[in-house]
Amino acid sequence: MLPENNSETLVVIGKIQRPYGLRGFIRVKPLTDWPERFRNLTRVSSLKNGTLERELYIEQVMLQPSALLIKFRGIDDCSGVEALCGMTLAIRRSECVALQDGEFYAFEVIGLKVVDVEGKELGRLADVLAYPANDVWVIRNHAKEWLIPATDEFVKKVDRAAGVIVVDRMDEFEE
Repeated sequence: MLPENNSETLVVIGKIQRPYGLRGFIRVKPLTDWPERFRNLTRVSSLKNGTLERELYIEQVMLQPSALLIKFRGIDDCSGVEALCGMTLAIRRSECVALQDGEFYAFEVIGLKVVDVEGKELGRLADVLAYPANDVWVIRNHAKEWLIPATDEFVKKVDRAAGVIVVDRMDEFEE
């Protein structure tokens, strides 16, 4: 999650890479599991180093097998696109794709305290790594770091309201 815009938290969903062609299209790296979501958006916020730069209004989206191409209103040439390169694109939290019960976004769990089933604190969830089979969670404390598969076998409970994740203890957690 990033800074707030109009009292609502912004969530990054893409990163502007480079111009595509000569008519103002931009190649965007999707940072979302749903790149097709761009087709349903009319605007996004552009962020530079986590700071809101401006609102961009989507004119056209082309999803290709190897690229996401976006044309923003008022950006009609390479020089306009180049000024945006490296920025991230974000939407308001309320515009996120609705998830089913028991599902959550990585930004909702990163930073939560991680304890084992007996209540012993192991550290905090520091990162979520996306892999084809399943996500892998990085748990860190001041001295150690563990990688744990984000599966029902290991993750027993995620309580966002309480700020706690309960995991089944693995041999690697032994000190």
